[in-house]
Amino acid sequence: MAVSTGYCRRDRDVEVCNGAIEAERSIREGNKQQAGTREMGVDKNFDLEEGAARLKDWLATQPHLPQNIHPRLLQRYIHSTHGDLEYAKKIFVLGYTIRQSNPHIFDDRDPLGTKVQSILKAIDMVPLPPVEGCEDKFIFYRLVDCDPDRFDFNDVIKTFFTIADLRMIQPDVPMNDGGDVPIFDMNGFTLRHLTKVVLSTLRVYMRYTQEAHPVRLKAIHVINCTPFLDRVMCLVKPFMKKRVAEMLHFHLPNSSTIYAHMPKAALPDEYGGQQSIVNFWQTSSSQLLNIERRAADLSHCARAAPLAERGGGGGGNRGESPLLRLPLQST
Repeated sequence: MAVSTGYCRRDRDVEVCNGAIEAERSIREGNKQQAGTREMGVDKNFDLEEGAARLKDWLATQPHLPQNIHPRLLQRYIHSTHGDLEYAKKIFVLGYTIRQSNPHIFDDRDPLGTKVQSILKAIDMVPLPPVEGCEDKFIFYRLVDCDPDRFDFNDVIKTFFTIADLRMIQPDVPMNDGGDVPIFDMNGFTLRHLTKVVLSTLRVYMRYTQEAHPVRLKAIHVINCTPFLDRVMCLVKPFMKKRVAEMLHFHLPNSSTIYAHMPKAALPDEYGGQQSIVNFWQTSSSQLLNIERRAADLSHCARAAPLAERGGGGGGNRGESPLLRLPLQST
């Protein structure tokens, strides 16, 4: 069974991509020289609700941080850190610091707005249904419209975080022993797309998803790798952590190597699996609409306390710090 698909509605040259293997080897070897990252011990005895309650109590003592956060989102922080409350606090603060500093990505994120809907018509960002006997959660990304002129990188990343934030409060995304496994299909991705990448936005995306996103990332699969994958990796590598680099798996066009890493049934039917992207995306769109009705503004902001009240020193009226961007608040 070939992994390659003609979904992008136009032909493109497919060459044997030895660069995929070389890029993977290069990034693994290069990162061996970096300092080791924090290793989290798995404590299967932690209590999600108790941990979330303790995190909420701590937030109440931090008036400069957002309050009234959705309870399921608080549980995600506890789950993703295996019950490590101090580490949950750390990634919470880092996440909202990143959001505060990058309003062009985290503000004005109406999931039914023109920009988000335009990107969703051009790119599939689909959390796939669960597979029986497998606790991992698969998220599929691919180009639908391969026209580089329609590829606005800032809007792509804004849309990614909109969908990711909505997913954090979905009750049907289990907090189990499985991990998140994104699958990126490079079919239709060209050098012109690569020139559209905004480095400052890429840096924000890489930092947040590696250091502040409350999920258990297990693996990253890139299928239908292009002959210029080495150029893509040269762009991404400076921002990539060692532990994330070691999760990367590259798969050439017309290969079946991905099946060694996940159940075949987990993939979309167009790739030999049993999942329908069209049907599941229609269901997900309905969920987006329901959430949008309950929480109409993903850019809802909480004003921080004055710096003097936060022990910022210096005395006097130094005004208020910038607004903190919230993903979702409880209603």
